[in-house]
Amino acid sequence: MHYHQPFHLPRNEFWRDIAILLAILAWLLILTAKAESPKKIAILNRDAVVLAWYNSPQWAAVLRAKRAEQSAAEQQGNTAKVQQLKNWGNESQQRAHQQMFQGAPIDDILAQLKPCLDEIKSSGGYEEIVLADKVGTDVTEQVLVYLKATERTRKMIADLKR
Repeated sequence: MHYHQPFHLPRNEFWRDIAILLAILAWLLILTAKAESPKKIAILNRDAVVLAWYNSPQWAAVLRAKRAEQSAAEQQGNTAKVQQLKNWGNESQQRAHQQMFQGAPIDDILAQLKPCLDEIKSSGGYEEIVLADKVGTDVTEQVLVYLKATERTRKMIADLKR
Protein backbone atom coordinates (compact mmCIF):
# COMPACT_ATOMS: atom_id res chain seq x y z
CA MET A 1 0.00 0.00 0.00
CA HIS A 2 1.18 3.41 -0.91
CA TYR A 3 0.43 6.37 1.34
CA HIS A 4 0.40 9.94 0.15
CA GLN A 5 2.21 12.34 2.33
CA PRO A 6 0.54 15.73 2.86
CA PHE A 7 2.03 18.77 1.18
CA HIS A 8 4.97 19.87 3.25
CA LEU A 9 7.08 23.03 2.96
CA PRO A 10 10.61 22.90 4.17
CA ARG A 11 10.97 24.81 7.42
CA ASN A 12 12.88 27.78 5.88
CA GLU A 13 10.29 28.42 3.17
CA PHE A 14 7.42 28.23 5.68
CA TRP A 15 8.83 31.06 7.85
CA ARG A 16 9.77 33.08 4.81
CA ASP A 17 6.19 32.85 3.55
CA ILE A 18 4.84 33.84 6.98
CA ALA A 19 7.16 36.87 7.07
CA ILE A 20 6.05 37.97 3.59
CA LEU A 21 2.40 37.57 4.57
CA LEU A 22 2.89 39.62 7.75
CA ALA A 23 4.71 42.35 5.81
CA ILE A 24 1.85 42.56 3.30
CA LEU A 25 -0.71 42.75 6.12
CA ALA A 26 1.26 45.50 7.89
CA TRP A 27 1.52 47.48 4.65
CA LEU A 28 -2.24 47.15 4.06
CA LEU A 29 -2.96 48.33 7.62
CA ILE A 30 -0.76 51.39 7.15
CA LEU A 31 -2.47 52.27 3.84
CA THR A 32 -5.90 51.83 5.41
CA ALA A 33 -5.00 54.02 8.40
CA LYS A 34 -3.71 56.79 6.11
CA ALA A 35 -6.79 56.61 3.91
CA GLU A 36 -9.14 56.80 6.88
CA SER A 37 -7.50 59.74 8.67
CA PRO A 38 -9.31 62.88 7.49
CA LYS A 39 -7.40 65.93 6.34
CA LYS A 40 -7.33 68.70 8.90
CA ILE A 41 -8.92 71.63 7.09
CA ALA A 42 -9.35 75.20 8.26
CA ILE A 43 -11.98 77.45 6.75
CA LEU A 44 -12.23 81.19 6.20
CA ASN A 45 -15.39 83.27 6.03
CA ARG A 46 -14.89 84.83 2.61
CA ASP A 47 -17.00 87.93 3.18
CA ALA A 48 -15.41 88.62 6.56
CA VAL A 49 -11.92 88.41 5.04
CA VAL A 50 -12.84 90.77 2.17
CA LEU A 51 -14.43 93.30 4.51
CA ALA A 52 -11.55 93.11 7.00
CA TRP A 53 -8.93 93.46 4.24
CA TYR A 54 -10.41 96.64 2.83
CA ASN A 55 -10.69 98.10 6.34
CA SER A 56 -7.22 97.01 7.47
CA PRO A 57 -4.10 99.06 8.19
CA GLN A 58 -2.34 96.94 5.54
CA TRP A 59 -4.73 98.13 2.81
CA ALA A 60 -4.59 101.69 4.15
CA ALA A 61 -0.80 101.56 3.78
CA VAL A 62 -1.15 100.48 0.13
CA LEU A 63 -3.53 103.39 -0.50
CA ARG A 64 -1.22 105.88 1.26
CA ALA A 65 1.71 104.74 -0.87
CA LYS A 66 -0.31 105.06 -4.08
CA ARG A 67 -1.56 108.53 -3.06
CA ALA A 68 2.02 109.64 -2.29
CA GLU A 69 3.15 108.27 -5.65
CA GLN A 70 0.33 110.17 -7.39
CA SER A 71 1.15 113.39 -5.52
CA ALA A 72 4.81 113.11 -6.55
CA ALA A 73 3.80 112.49 -10.17
CA GLU A 74 1.53 115.56 -10.08
CA GLN A 75 4.35 117.73 -8.72
CA GLN A 76 6.66 116.48 -11.46
CA GLY A 77 4.01 117.10 -14.11
CA ASN A 78 4.01 113.45 -15.12
CA THR A 79 0.44 113.31 -16.44
CA ALA A 80 0.81 109.76 -17.77
CA LYS A 81 1.81 108.47 -14.33
CA VAL A 82 -1.00 110.47 -12.67
CA GLN A 83 -3.53 108.94 -15.07
CA GLN A 84 -2.09 105.46 -14.52
CA LEU A 85 -2.50 105.84 -10.74
CA LYS A 86 -6.03 107.23 -11.09
CA ASN A 87 -6.89 104.20 -13.23
CA TRP A 88 -5.38 101.93 -10.58
CA GLY A 89 -7.57 103.60 -7.94
CA ASN A 90 -10.73 103.19 -10.03
CA GLU A 91 -9.90 99.55 -10.83
CA SER A 92 -9.14 98.82 -7.17
CA GLN A 93 -12.43 100.32 -6.07
CA GLN A 94 -14.33 98.35 -8.71
CA ARG A 95 -12.51 95.11 -7.77
CA ALA A 96 -13.30 95.65 -4.07
CA HIS A 97 -16.97 96.15 -4.90
CA GLN A 98 -17.03 93.03 -7.09
CA GLN A 99 -15.25 90.97 -4.42
CA MET A 100 -17.63 92.13 -1.71
CA PHE A 101 -20.94 92.04 -3.53
CA GLN A 102 -20.53 89.93 -6.65
CA GLY A 103 -18.36 87.03 -5.50
CA ALA A 104 -15.33 87.96 -7.60
CA PRO A 105 -12.18 85.94 -6.81
CA ILE A 106 -10.13 87.13 -3.82
CA ASP A 107 -6.82 85.60 -4.84
CA ASP A 108 -5.12 89.01 -4.59
CA ILE A 109 -6.25 89.35 -0.96
CA LEU A 110 -5.26 85.78 -0.10
CA ALA A 111 -1.81 86.43 -1.61
CA GLN A 112 -1.39 89.38 0.77
CA LEU A 113 -2.47 87.15 3.66
CA LYS A 114 0.00 84.35 2.81
CA PRO A 115 2.29 84.96 5.84
CA CYS A 116 -0.71 84.91 8.15
CA LEU A 117 -2.28 81.84 6.50
CA ASP A 118 1.05 79.97 6.53
CA GLU A 119 1.40 80.66 10.26
CA ILE A 120 -2.16 79.45 10.91
CA LYS A 121 -1.53 76.27 8.91
CA SER A 122 1.74 75.62 10.70
CA SER A 123 0.61 76.36 14.25
CA GLY A 124 -2.75 74.62 13.85
CA GLY A 125 -1.48 71.58 11.97
CA TYR A 126 -3.85 72.25 9.06
CA GLU A 127 -3.18 70.71 5.68
CA GLU A 128 -5.31 73.26 3.90
CA ILE A 129 -7.17 76.53 4.43
CA VAL A 130 -10.21 77.00 2.24
CA LEU A 131 -13.05 79.46 1.88
CA ALA A 132 -16.17 78.67 3.91
CA ASP A 133 -17.82 76.43 1.35
CA LYS A 134 -16.27 73.34 2.98
CA VAL A 135 -16.36 71.78 6.42
CA GLY A 136 -13.44 72.49 8.75
CA THR A 137 -12.20 74.59 11.63
CA ASP A 138 -12.99 78.29 11.16
CA VAL A 139 -9.80 80.37 11.45
CA THR A 140 -11.35 83.65 10.29
CA GLU A 141 -10.81 85.20 13.74
CA GLN A 142 -7.05 84.69 13.46
CA VAL A 143 -7.05 86.50 10.12
CA LEU A 144 -9.14 89.33 11.60
CA VAL A 145 -6.56 89.71 14.36
CA TYR A 146 -3.77 89.80 11.76
CA LEU A 147 -5.66 92.49 9.85
CA LYS A 148 -6.23 94.41 13.09
CA ALA A 149 -10.00 94.45 12.49
CA THR A 150 -11.61 97.24 14.50
CA GLU A 151 -14.84 96.93 16.45
CA ARG A 152 -16.53 98.84 13.63
CA THR A 153 -15.28 96.28 11.09
CA ARG A 154 -16.33 93.40 13.35
CA LYS A 155 -19.82 94.90 13.67
CA MET A 156 -20.08 95.17 9.88
CA ILE A 157 -19.02 91.50 9.61
CA ALA A 158 -21.64 90.50 12.16
CA ASP A 159 -24.25 92.43 10.18
CA LEU A 160 -23.26 90.49 7.05
CA LYS A 161 -24.20 87.23 8.74
CA ARG A 162 -27.79 88.35 9.33
